[in-house]
Amino acid sequence: MGRPREFDVDEALRRAMDAFWAKGYEATSLTDLTKAMGVQKASLYGTFGDKHALFISALTRYAHDGIERLRTALDRPDAPLDAIRELFHAMVDNSIAPKGKRGCFCVNAAVELAPHDPAVGDIVREHVRRMEHVFAQPLERAHALGLLAKDVDVSRAAAYLVSLVFGLHVMSKSGPTRQKLRQVADTGLAFLIA
Repeated sequence: MGRPREFDVDEALRRAMDAFWAKGYEATSLTDLTKAMGVQKASLYGTFGDKHALFISALTRYAHDGIERLRTALDRPDAPLDAIRELFHAMVDNSIAPKGKRGCFCVNAAVELAPHDPAVGDIVREHVRRMEHVFAQPLERAHALGLLAKDVDVSRAAAYLVSLVFGLHVMSKSGPTRQKLRQVADTGLAFLIA
């Protein structure tokens, strides 16, 4: 019978995610991971598998948590377009903070790994699909309330909003001003107004 784990698995996974998020998959060494997670290599391998399996676990967790945060932020049945606008403004504010310069972990994984890593590609595609579904809900409410421009197709608009999220995260990594990012977000959202 093996020894019981002497560390918090969820916390170790969160720390691994932060390490990968800061440096990317390729640049993050096993030493970086064990140091960040506070575990020995044997514990890392025994709990999570190899580096790639750990990355997949971290990315999966990030994607799940991100969808829950998105769903919560957009849960304003009485003001669905305000909820979308406030979400983008908060994203801009977060992106100019020191940790915001890291961009989005899922976007970073999409750029670095998805083109040649099928497992990462699958997670990113599923995350995009789920984001589109979550964005479609307030758009449908806005349509029902007569707040959405009549020529807006909800499905296409939801896909566009996901691309705006991804684009803003990539753009934020180059250090633009808050004003510049806010202008991009507001211009991107202008098509929604009835």
